[in-house]
Amino acid sequence: MYEMMGIFGNIVNEFEEDDVFINLSTGSKITSIAGMLTTMANTGITPFYTNAIYDDDGKVINVTGVTELPVYPIDPPEPQHVKILKYLTENGKSKKQELIRYAEEEGLPFIGEYNIKEDRAKYRLLDTHIMSYLLDNRYVHVRSVGREKQVEITNHGKDTVRAFEYLIE
Repeated sequence: MYEMMGIFGNIVNEFEEDDVFINLSTGSKITSIAGMLTTMANTGITPFYTNAIYDDDGKVINVTGVTELPVYPIDPPEPQHVKILKYLTENGKSKKQELIRYAEEEGLPFIGEYNIKEDRAKYRLLDTHIMSYLLDNRYVHVRSVGREKQVEITNHGKDTVRAFEYLIE
């Protein structure tokens, strides 16, 4: 399902200047769910369902109605959250210091918008703007290894990267 959300998301990005409609009556149930979740996470997409009459071979003979479905918005993760999750997916366990270094190299907003030299302040920004969100949503967990804290992505976090990677491309 998460891969399908990513595919839908890429298509939506490609046609962002156009009116986009997603037909939820075709494909598998998983594809329909992924399509609906995509419409909920992105504005300006219209989900719809068609009522069709089929012949004995399963081919559509006639469409008897089209129903526009309501959209209940959900908040996708911010691009900077997806970037950190993707970094963890590609690099495995990381120390917070490595995440800060990556964020500085990438110019992520939570740290790039501030001119901070003190390491303690950088850790506070990471904890406030990134770690609290990722932990609250169970995208990562933190393990104490000796005096270090290692951040590790969860399966839920990996699924989130697959579903929302289009936000950072």
